[in-house]
Formats: sequence, C-alpha cells, structure tokens
Amino acid sequence: MTYPKVSVVMPTYNGHLYIGEAIDSVRAQTYPNWELLVIDDHSTDGTPALVQAQQKRDSRIFLLENNRSYGPAGSRNTGIERATGRFIAFLDSDDAWHPQKLSRQIPFMLSARVLFTYSSYRWMTEQGQLMRKVVKAPPVLTYADLLRYNHIGCLTAVYDTNVLGKVLMPEALNGARRLGHEDYATWLSIVKAAEQTDDASRVRGLVEELAYYRINRKGVSYNKLRAGFFAWDVYRRHLQFGVGQSLYLTARYGLYGIKRRLSG
Repeated sequence: MTYPKVSVVMPTYNGHLYIGEAIDSVRAQTYPNWELLVIDDHSTDGTPALVQAQQKRDSRIFLLENNRSYGPAGSRNTGIERATGRFIAFLDSDDAWHPQKLSRQIPFMLSARVLFTYSSYRWMTEQGQLMRKVVKAPPVLTYADLLRYNHIGCLTAVYDTNVLGKVLMPEALNGARRLGHEDYATWLSIVKAAEQTDDASRVRGLVEELAYYRINRKGVSYNKLRAGFFAWDVYRRHLQFGVGQSLYLTARYGLYGIKRRLSG
C-alpha cells in the first residue's frame, strides 16, 4: 500500500516531564511516513533542548519555537500551517499513542473515504500507569451528538486536508480573550460542514483504543467546572447561540461529563 504523509502537531509549554514519552510514542509508530511538528510555546524549562536531542535521533522531527506565548490553539495553528502532510493528527506533549494508531486510522480513512476520524482512548496516571477508564469513541457522530458533549479526544483526531483543506483552530473571541475548548469548536465546524455537504457518512470513529490520555488534576478536562465555562464560550460566543440555548447546552454538557466520570 501507499503511505500518504501524516503531519503530527504537538504543542508544548514547559513539557519536559512527559514530552520524551510523547515523542517516543510517535517514533514507535508502525506507520512509516510521518513528520512531527513540535511547537514550543515559549517554554522556560529547557523543553526545546529535549526536542533538539530527539531531532538528532530522527530527521522527521521538527521544532518550531514561538517568540511569545500563543496558547494551545495558536501553537497548533502554527503547526498546521507548516504541515506538509495530507493528513493532520494531534498529540499533546503529555499524552501518548498506541504503536499502531496511524496504521489503523490512515488505511481506514483511505478505504472508507473518511475525511475525519477519531478513536477510543485510555486514561493513564500522571506517572504513566494505565488506568481502567476507557473513553469509548462512538462509531457514528452527528452534529447534534457533538453539541451534547465533546466525544472526540484531541489526541485521537485525524483529518484529511485533501478534502477539508487546513482547518485552523479558533484562537480568540472577538479579538479578545482566548477560546477554551478550541478543539471542540473545531470538531463542531468540521462535522457541521460535512453534514451540510452530504459528507456526514465520512465522519467516523474507531472503537479501538489507540491513545493514552494523561490525567492532570490541574487540566481543563479534569476540572469539570472550568470545562463548563469553556463549553459556554463555545456555545454562546463562538457559535453565537442565544442565552437560553447556551445555558441549556452548557448544563447538559456538564451533567453528561459528570455521568461519564462516575461511570468510569
């Protein structure tokens, strides 16, 4: 088979504790044709030096250094703009991939003409120990489903630029503060566009567990109250829904998140 290039976008800020493991999981991929774009968001802990050491081991790794802090969305957009691959994939610098992640997702996308895919993933502790909790990916996901909750882990998402072009993540609200849940806003845009162009069948999930999400007790995903505020931003300020609808969707988002947490 042919192996279209995959551009892996990895933003990082002061990621020295875990970035080596994240990069190693990309280098361990059984899929051979990839490039890893590590975007350092003005770290102060020596993270760039660690990436440079990895560059010496693998010429497919590239370090892009921001001259100031742009945040996760701005850093990812820098990587997306510099990407040379047909497919764009995402991995944060404290997470990791299963060695066969790309080998499973890319052939699936090519054979089924899928333009956007995602997979199940497992939680791991801050120390890297795998946990029982697995976040299952729905095989089919509609815009209405996605409005209810962000079912797509960023560390699992892959999209085809041949169909979608380079989809950038929203960075700010009305030119002011940064948008939280920028990945969620991006998935909503992609899925909505697919449905409007009769390509909804080309958005598909793999139920296989292909990535490992590190639980950070200070992170947005762990802090459900903070996540709720970010969901409100997506509904009210990004999608520009009315106050009533935004309140309803935010409450539903929070309740669904609590239910998922308790079920695991």
